[in-house]
Amino acid sequence: MEAAVKFTYEHAIKDKKKAAHKEEPLSIASNTGYKSVSSNTGDNSVSSNTGDNSVSSNTGYKSVSSNTGNYSVSSNTGNYSVSSNTGDSGIACSLGAHSKAKATKGNWLVLAEWLYNESKWEWELKGVKTAIVDGKKIKENTLYELVDGKFMEAK
Repeated sequence: MEAAVKFTYEHAIKDKKKAAHKEEPLSIASNTGYKSVSSNTGDNSVSSNTGDNSVSSNTGYKSVSSNTGNYSVSSNTGNYSVSSNTGDSGIACSLGAHSKAKATKGNWLVLAEWLYNESKWEWELKGVKTAIVDGKKIKENTLYELVDGKFMEAK
């Protein structure tokens, strides 16, 4: 996770014409360029990208990362967050506790499942799983979460 955030941040500050980066709560980072990066680290925030071969990344609690470009990645590591991808041959990745992801057919979903350990007062990773949106077993434009190691439609 740190590598993805570091990559996104480094690219966001290298070319300010093709990058957007925010580090505050309730903020929006948006980008429409080819091979561009949109990054956000604030809680309750949105990172959005529409360019092909691009990255939209968010690390904030209860945040959203969305990408519509082909061969692109939408990544979210905040708890209770959502990642979405509607481009072709991309990835919607949501790795925070109680997070969700959705995508169109031909894209991959990557979800993590966490358990809260009350005696340690911390979240413990139970597992990470991937699946391709095929339109049958994993439906298009449907939010999924990982429950007991299985992709389940989110309520």
